[in-house]
Amino acid sequence: MAVLGAHQPSARRGDRTGESLRRGVHYGCKVGGVGGSPHSPRHTFCAHMVIVGVPLRRVQLLAGHSDYATTDKYYAHLPPEGDDGAVAKLNFLR
Repeated sequence: MAVLGAHQPSARRGDRTGESLRRGVHYGCKVGGVGGSPHSPRHTFCAHMVIVGVPLRRVQLLAGHSDYATTDKYYAHLPPEGDDGAVAKLNFLR
């Protein structure tokens, strides 16, 4: 199973391929006037998985986090139903 964000260096080019990609993304973001890094799509993907209800343990595995605490720290605050659903649960005046 491929791990999101895992870099597999090319035997021919070594790790220069990954560094070139990072520089290219940074340059493109700068020229385009937007913030971002090569990590931004990875973070967005993980956040969207949590928001649609994918269990944190599965997100941890797909993101390649070796420690569950990392996944919990960055994504546990994103409830699957969003803020509206969380507030609606408190609506006991129906």
